[in-house]
Order: sequence, then C-alpha cells, then structure tokens
Amino acid sequence: MRLKSTIVVIISIFGFIGILLTSVGLPVAAQSNGEMKRFENSKMGLSFQYPSEWNLISHKPRLCEYNACNVDFYRNLTGALAPFYMNVKVSKLNGSNSDTLDKFCNCISLEDFVKFMYNRDWKNLFFINDNQTTIQNNRSAWQIELKSNPDPKFFYVLTINNGYGYIFGYMSQDSRYFDTYLKDFKNMINSVVFNSTTSKKVPS
Repeated sequence: MRLKSTIVVIISIFGFIGILLTSVGLPVAAQSNGEMKRFENSKMGLSFQYPSEWNLISHKPRLCEYNACNVDFYRNLTGALAPFYMNVKVSKLNGSNSDTLDKFCNCISLEDFVKFMYNRDWKNLFFINDNQTTIQNNRSAWQIELKSNPDPKFFYVLTINNGYGYIFGYMSQDSRYFDTYLKDFKNMINSVVFNSTTSKKVPS
C-alpha cells in the first residue's frame, strides 16, 4: 500500500499539544547506559521495556478515557533542547459511544486501520515511505514514516489485537537527529508483550 504525500496544514503530535523547542548549537547524542525500565498497564493490554534515560510523561488522569489509552515518553539530546518523543496509543476499533473524542474505525483488517489513521490524522503530512512488517513473534504490523515541513519527523508502527488498534510512535523535533534514538524505539517495540484483552480494558 502506498500513501500519497501532501503539504502539512495542521500538526497533530501524538494526540497531545507538544511544546516546540529549538536546538541550540551542535548537540551530542547521549549514550544509553543499558538500564531498562518496564511499563505495564492492564487497560492498555500490554507491557514493554524502555531505556531508563527516557522520561515518562505523567498524565494519569487522562491515561485512559473515551475509548483510548495514551502514554508518552521524551528524551533530550545532551546540551541542547531538541526533544524526542515515543508514544503508545491503544484505541477501540469498533463501538457506538457518541461521547468518544475519537471516531471509531470500524476496521476489520490491519490495512483498514492504517488507512483510517492516515486519512484522519496524517494525510496533511509529507509521506516518506511505508511497508508491511512484523513485531512480537511475527505479529503482522505496518510501519510508516512521515514528515512535517520542515520539522518534526515521525515514525509509526501500527498493529491490531483483539479488537483494539495499537499505534507505536517516535518523533524527532529536529529531523537532522532523527536516527539518534530510533534504535531505542525499535528495541521498545521488540520488547512488547500483549496481554489478553477484556471488555474492561478501555472505557466504552
């Protein structure tokens, strides 16, 4: 599946309003110390590991509401204000709650989910590339790379599980340093463990 590129009109960053920070000088990437933390949330139906240098953005009051769960992490380059974000969002694919902030996808397949998200949230960004991939024991997934003009730059991996859509996102405010922590993001995805989903995982 190929997605058409278009000029950005509105920037929506991981479902929350981010503060755009400008890099100063020539930042140097900090090396990971190898220490890992574990995030686990029963409502999101998954757990994963992430490097201890990444900071969990605390917003527990709105972690899960309106048929969606959302958690964010950020990290800065040493000596500069050039933040990077990782995000995990879990959304109910089908439903009838008129109070939800998100439109229901009414998706059956992963391809349906990818098309829905692109048309709803990403069609005004510049498309770079996309392709089918796998995560966690050959689970089918789709990855897509997008960019605003001139920044930021995004990398998303989408999959579905038991009636829920999962979006794993990585963003660099300065595209020149996009690859700096991309490996951290990919390692995080490779550590994901999906738990069984019940009707109480996400409010409806």
